[in-house]
Amino acid sequence: MNRLVVAVAATALSVAFAAGARADPKEVRLGGDGGYALLAGSESMSGYGFGVRAAYGLTWEITLVLEARYSKHLPATKHGQMVAVLSGVEWALDVLRFVPFFSVETGAYFAQDPAFGSTTDVGLSVGIGVDYRVNRSFSVGLYGRYHLVLSNVNKFPAYVDSGLRFAFHFD
Repeated sequence: MNRLVVAVAATALSVAFAAGARADPKEVRLGGDGGYALLAGSESMSGYGFGVRAAYGLTWEITLVLEARYSKHLPATKHGQMVAVLSGVEWALDVLRFVPFFSVETGAYFAQDPAFGSTTDVGLSVGIGVDYRVNRSFSVGLYGRYHLVLSNVNKFPAYVDSGLRFAFHFD
């Protein structure tokens, strides 16, 4: 009896969450995000960050992404800033209203810190998250991302950001 109840409940939830959540290979998505950012080097600096992004669906699962990010890091004695312009791909399992995703991006990182001045570096970003497709035109979600500044690993061994994101979808 318990297995039957679980099976019926799982089927009902699947149908409820699947309604209206279809993906489109040529979908255009415009959105943004914001949240916590951590820049770790000789001294860890917590702060906030935000970004804007544009995406184009290449296939049902793969999306081409272009984004710009800004973060400000505020310890008591100094502050640092990071700007990143990134492009890459995002893989998503877009069959239900909850859409898990994984992204890989590369691009330029522009940093400013009182300890070492300004620098421009090349980096790689790896992210995961989940979006909730409110309807065909709008989604909200959570993300987490690790940035590896490849050309300056000694100064930036870790740059992490996480938070909330949103997107408007156009067919």
